[in-house]
Amino acid sequence: MKKTIQRLFALCLVLAMTASFSVASFATTYKKIRLVSKVNETFLYTQEAHPLNGNGPISITEGTLTRDGKTKEIYLVALHGTEITALGSSVDLIADLQSGTGKESVYMREIMAIMKQYIPKNANVIFAGHSLGGMVAQQIAAEKDMQKRYHILNIVTFGSPVLCMGETEGELHRMCDTNDMVPYLSTETVDDMDAQQTYCREEETWPGDEEHDTGDAHPFSYADEDTWGDYDAIGKKGGDAVLTMDDATTIYFDAPAIEGNETHLKVWVCYPDGTNWKGISILL
Repeated sequence: MKKTIQRLFALCLVLAMTASFSVASFATTYKKIRLVSKVNETFLYTQEAHPLNGNGPISITEGTLTRDGKTKEIYLVALHGTEITALGSSVDLIADLQSGTGKESVYMREIMAIMKQYIPKNANVIFAGHSLGGMVAQQIAAEKDMQKRYHILNIVTFGSPVLCMGETEGELHRMCDTNDMVPYLSTETVDDMDAQQTYCREEETWPGDEEHDTGDAHPFSYADEDTWGDYDAIGKKGGDAVLTMDDATTIYFDAPAIEGNETHLKVWVCYPDGTNWKGISILL
């Protein structure tokens, strides 16, 4: 009887170990694939990284870029734009002014530090940034240290002014709604208007639509497939670039506090409004 019990116990232990191994193996191989073939779908990554929904305004996702019949492993760095209701955070109007005048910001420094920690050297990188996020992406792509560390393949921006003209690494594609004035709010617009217009892919969203005004263009229009459906995943009109992203690898990061207001506690009060979020977040 004793031997029978011992054998049953051993059998249960083996089964338990086998089950544990199976679960562990499944967990390490689990993928959540998202196929991104249009630039409006790329834009969604910049909105899912949001300071008001608890995800933070910075995200990194592993995937592949397939273009012209060739596939490369990439890291997509998605950056949210200005959020004036994220009180005490570095994604405010001060960061806008710093980036718009070509200066380094707390937000920019934090993104580079995160990349160095979570993205291996010599990796292929694609930036996707909305508004301030697109401005900072261009600044980072112009940093010599980051150019030596990574292969920056593409920078796709939504509603962002041109910055660091001629200094960035990688193809720059800027999505600019004709009803959105933000893409012209930088000192380089004054310095080189021709370059500003050359690198700006302009489309008009909701022409003559009484339900939307020009204020809607900046935060909402870049998700519109009818307007941006002719642009591939990296923002090239008529291109064939497709991103195959493993959302199971996505990591979100908070924006740091404004210098002089460092904190470790964040409280957010927000609610979903359709596909967007409204509310405030407060750093205490």
